[in-house]
Amino acid sequence: MTRIVLITDTHLDPTGAEPEGYHQQPRYAARLPELLAAFDAWLQAQATSAGAGPVDLIAHLGDTPQAEGARSAVPLDGAGPVDLVVHLGDTPQAEGARSAVLRGGVGPVDLVVHLGDTPQAEGARSAVPLDGAGPVDPVVHLGDTPQAEGARSAVPLGGAGPVDLVVHLGDTPQAEGARSAVSPGGVGPVDLVVHLGDIVDRAAPEAVQAAARAFALSVPVRLVLGNHDMATPADSDERADALWLREAPALFDGDSVTTTLDFPDCVVHLVPTQWERGRPFYWGEVQVPHYLPEQVAALEAALAARPDVPHILCTHGEVLGVPPDQTGFDTLLHAPPDAYTETVLGWVGRYPHLRAVFSGHNHINTHHARDGAHVVTASAFVETPFEFKVVDVAPGRLSMVTIPLLPALDFRAAYDWDKIFVQGRLRDRSFTEGE
Repeated sequence: MTRIVLITDTHLDPTGAEPEGYHQQPRYAARLPELLAAFDAWLQAQATSAGAGPVDLIAHLGDTPQAEGARSAVPLDGAGPVDLVVHLGDTPQAEGARSAVLRGGVGPVDLVVHLGDTPQAEGARSAVPLDGAGPVDPVVHLGDTPQAEGARSAVPLGGAGPVDLVVHLGDTPQAEGARSAVSPGGVGPVDLVVHLGDIVDRAAPEAVQAAARAFALSVPVRLVLGNHDMATPADSDERADALWLREAPALFDGDSVTTTLDFPDCVVHLVPTQWERGRPFYWGEVQVPHYLPEQVAALEAALAARPDVPHILCTHGEVLGVPPDQTGFDTLLHAPPDAYTETVLGWVGRYPHLRAVFSGHNHINTHHARDGAHVVTASAFVETPFEFKVVDVAPGRLSMVTIPLLPALDFRAAYDWDKIFVQGRLRDRSFTEGE
């Protein structure tokens, strides 16, 4: 199996300042060193992980009643104050769970967990009163989910004691301020991290050098240049790809930023989107996403090879807009020009082994199905809740999950609950095909 982790839109500023400009959720680019330290700790932890499935929160229930045999419809009475409210989304765990409150437009709360007097309760937001329901006992039902399989009651919790229950939050944003004593994870060793672009905010030599230092992680990192990564000074004669290859060669394979990586189980294509016609690898203000003829030729030649394994395309510009049924708006959000969409979907149609297209740019989690392929965009790594994606490829199987880094962080991050569509629905955050 090949396991690839995707992150995007980190907007590093070498001065440590918080860049101004486009973002969807509260942005913490100035805290990128902390985020990358937690992310690399997660990567290292996967090297010895048994791979039980993505776990967003590990809760130590203290001396409260055990979760064994707990039912999602158990009466809500008699345990004390509520420390954490979890919205499960459209998961099996939600069946029969009692809807308690509405939180800032997020929708009904399906599950309430009482953490007891444990370190994990620190910082957790209370959502009482619960519509007159009273205090809450642990109400937990893992069901027959992959996350339940392999859950252990003796995993170390950084000195907090044995773990009584592993709770999977249904790939939805966690309750603001909730934290865990361990990193989220449990997916198994990672082969490669692909950054989908906008690793820096402006492409000055010192920023490129800072990015090379910051992303020297425990797992190899490869970069797909984004528009901000091509934002070189307007009076510079040097193309951005030449700048990056000179100052940050470890982020690329060979002497081109457009490349193909061969794995036993799959082929991964890294193809940067172009933004200004007539000036390759440059971005000033205009955004006309397209590809150069030489990029198209190289990609199509690589797509024609090894048709017996899945191919994955990683680029920066989004291929499809965010649909109204996700945002609640009247029209598509961030819809690219038709010509760009037609170019990428043309590859999907002509090469049926091109199984997935991943991009960043819009800072929003989306997932579309087109001609049997998955067309995905990712939220920004430096925006709450600091998410990344894990893509697994094995013979006959392709899957993706989205994991928030928030539980592994030591600071409390703000969240805009009016824009929860940024995190996407369950189907925007994960998919599995095959056995």
